[in-house]
Amino acid sequence: MNNTIARQAVLNRAVVTFGEEAQLKMAIEEMSELTKAICKLWRTRPETPEAAKAIASIREETADVQIMLDQIKILFGAPDPEEKEKLKRLWEHLDEFDRKAVQE
Repeated sequence: MNNTIARQAVLNRAVVTFGEEAQLKMAIEEMSELTKAICKLWRTRPETPEAAKAIASIREETADVQIMLDQIKILFGAPDPEEKEKLKRLWEHLDEFDRKAVQE
């Protein structure tokens, strides 16, 4: 079985086993943990063991959040049109930022 199919099977099983409410609560918890990990990084100095530990924590929490986001997509559908529009707006915002930087 390829990894994509196995991953999707795990995600589907989690949604079915634990249900919508539990997985939404878990998503909130995981996002909170990622927020906390990012805040810890801001309190460290670069190139220190504490910074390396904070970065490792960010990576771990990002994985947890991504897994929960993928389960949210299973529950409510993928936000492809919304994401496309948000990326378009971000691109326009970046263009505007660049124009202002050139003017300064």
